Amino acid sequence: MLGSSQPVDPGPHDIFLLNDDLQRSTADFHKHIFDNVAIYSRYRVTALTHVKDLASIFSHEYLFFTALDTETGQSVRFLAERDVAKDVVIVGPLVTCKLGSSTKPLPLPLRILTFVTSATERPTLFEVAAVLKSTSAAGGTYKPGFKDCFWFARVVYSAFQERYKRTSTQSTVNSVSTGS
Repeated sequence: MLGSSQPVDPGPHDIFLLNDDLQRSTADFHKHIFDNVAIYSRYRVTALTHVKDLASIFSHEYLFFTALDTETGQSVRFLAERDVAKDVVIVGPLVTCKLGSSTKPLPLPLRILTFVTSATERPTLFEVAAVLKSTSAAGGTYKPGFKDCFWFARVVYSAFQERYKRTSTQSTVNSVSTGS
């Protein structure tokens, strides 16, 4: 399961966030989250990462969210991206090469927004769903070099950066530790 910090038996509604290989349009993600207010009101976003896929021919960019269930402590991760066909939210196993088994470059975090306030002051999944849906609507049809994956990632990231500028910290690729 993607983002599972510990094994957990998901409840019937939590399956959306914990199930394998689930992909929905940003509009469907929005509808699902808002149709299940009682369940998803306990999730808060702890970090938002703007990522560049160096293995992609066009260096595709997307967003990676980490959310925390404030009741169970369970972490869940999902990504949002703009593709030629549609904007999507993907929840499921992280698709990368096995550690050390590939010569392809791994995805590069460009900047990370960490929400440092108490859980009640962090972004909700409702806010994430609303920003993703409205960005998709504003973007209209995919337009390379104009309304593309770079635009989508930048607009969504900037919306959260501006809204939470007093209660978040940002790390950039230059300041992210490489572990060496």
